[in-house]
Amino acid sequence: KLIIIENEENFLNISATHKFLKKHANIDIDNMDVMWGSGNRAANSYLSKYYSGYEKVFCFFDFELGVIKTAQSIYNLLNDKESTKFEFVIADNAHNDLQEFGVDLNRSYIKALEKIRNESKVLSSAVNLMLNTRKIMEQEVYL
Repeated sequence: KLIIIENEENFLNISATHKFLKKHANIDIDNMDVMWGSGNRAANSYLSKYYSGYEKVFCFFDFELGVIKTAQSIYNLLNDKESTKFEFVIADNAHNDLQEFGVDLNRSYIKALEKIRNESKVLSSAVNLMLNTRKIMEQEVYL
């Protein structure tokens, strides 16, 4: 298993991030490889073989358009989408956190998210959270 952590602050504060993931997303990174996503560099095509070597790839990313596109690109890089399971991490309290800490979406942002939801069903839960709350949020709020 691999978890890609998008924000450097969450990656560098791995102990706090691990505690959060275990408590709020039922993900224990003790026996997983952990990778810093480093923005959209995690979606580079040369990583396709690397990602496809895992049974499961988790993306612990912001709730915002740019990294949703990055997650979509990572999913598209998987050679065998059936054998490599893909999951966008959604914490149990994400809906409330988006409402409390999120920034309002604008009309063009909503249209772009709706397009991604239609193209990538694997991201529909994360996209629906943003559309339902009409908010975006950085993952650093979890620290």
